[in-house]
Amino acid sequence: MPRRRLDDTDGLTKLMALRHLAGLTQQQVADKVGVQVSAISRWESSRNIPDTRRWADYASALQIPVKQLTEILLNNLQLDDLDPLPNALAK
Repeated sequence: MPRRRLDDTDGLTKLMALRHLAGLTQQQVADKVGVQVSAISRWESSRNIPDTRRWADYASALQIPVKQLTEILLNNLQLDDLDPLPNALAK
């Protein structure tokens, strides 16, 4: 069976699609990242984003570069989510 492309996700969120492409369940990702399954669910539904300290583990679990995960997460943010803007992003 050919691998699905991220563009062919049938309405799935990008994070959910990446998890599916990696062949992982939410529980497996949660175990790899060290969080509860409910956190993965919130991240995939864009109700919340992971703490930046979790990004490297999350990217590793999804088998993608941290840069790609960062772009996905930041694209999902609303402007209200950036208040107050962290010093690292303000530069």
